[in-house]
Amino acid sequence: MSNIVILVGSMRKDGNTDLLAQAFAEGARKNNSVEILSVADYKVNPCIGCNSCFAREGNRCFQNDDMNVIYEKLKVADIVVVASPVYFYGISAELKAVRFFSSGRCRHGACKGSEGQRGYERKRSIERSL
Repeated sequence: MSNIVILVGSMRKDGNTDLLAQAFAEGARKNNSVEILSVADYKVNPCIGCNSCFAREGNRCFQNDDMNVIYEKLKVADIVVVASPVYFYGISAELKAVRFFSSGRCRHGACKGSEGQRGYERKRSIERSL
């Protein structure tokens, strides 16, 4: 049994992306623990590229937003599923604001416990495929 976190990048509640994420979750719940996180439910500021997260304890961003709540949920996830509407050939701006792929926390292995660099490299390969 895996812990699956579905990150929904749409601001439209009950829109097409929500419906697809819910359908995926229904099937995945048969053998896994599933949680859906919608960017619409969290206040997340975009990364400003200051890299202060590299020097801070726990690699925390200086911005006091809901990213720390999201990080805690991602930390226990075995699988992260990203669902986003496609705007201008890319994911939504709200999902881009989630500092999951670029954060110092992921680079230093805090996203997935003891996985360390391997976890970061796998997350980077996911980011490149988006």
